[in-house]
Amino acid sequence: MIQSATGISSELDRAVNDATVRVLAVNGVRVLDVPGQVCCGALHAHGGDLEGARVLARLNVDAFAAAGVGLVIVNAAGCGAIMKKYGHLLEHDPAYAQRAAALAAT
Repeated sequence: MIQSATGISSELDRAVNDATVRVLAVNGVRVLDVPGQVCCGALHAHGGDLEGARVLARLNVDAFAAAGVGLVIVNAAGCGAIMKKYGHLLEHDPAYAQRAAALAAT
């Protein structure tokens, strides 16, 4: 199961996202739209707004946990890069550090 894209990449790369969903479906992967999923926060983090990125990361950690997502497949490099850093981004947040690290490891 994967989540489909939201945020800026969902609008700018719609054809790529649609093709990704088709390829995954042909290969037996169920794609899930995760309620509550928001922008990954990459543009915020890369632009120096780390607190803004943390807010978005927390929302995504909660959304993926609530949806029971066990695998996250990302087809946008910037999104994948920041999501792999969620553990580091939230390492000083006792309520999110472990859950963010677990999500980043998927």
